[in-house]
Amino acid sequence: MSEEMAIITEVGVGIRDVGRPVLWFTATLMDGGGALQVFGWEQAAEIIKAYSLYEIRSLNGKPCRVEAGDGMIRYIGPALV
Repeated sequence: MSEEMAIITEVGVGIRDVGRPVLWFTATLMDGGGALQVFGWEQAAEIIKAYSLYEIRSLNGKPCRVEAGDGMIRYIGPALV
């Protein structure tokens, strides 16, 4: 697995199919690949604080760091640009 930069898209908040409130978004790699990322409330709060968000939809288009490889993409944290 290698660390890469990705762009956050398709941000949402809701119950989805896990039966509890979650934050989700797609982490899209520069080569066009992407993967759905789903976070519980505690992780969501950390992400909101890390990006200093006023409104969750403003997370769309933000850069992030991911681990990518072996068909997997995993969010690590914000990318400092």
